[in-house]
Amino acid sequence: MIIFDQTNLIRFTVYQFLEQYLNPPKPFQSASEMRKAAYGFN
Repeated sequence: MIIFDQTNLIRFTVYQFLEQYLNPPKPFQSASEMRKAAYGFN
């Protein structure tokens, strides 16, 4: 699904921006890692 991939990439970009200010203890390294943590699937 192209739309899902695009939205996932947008979320990851926003997360990277917020990461600068929120300083999470274990930041995500990729969009797929973030998706797996959020939705529990690949």
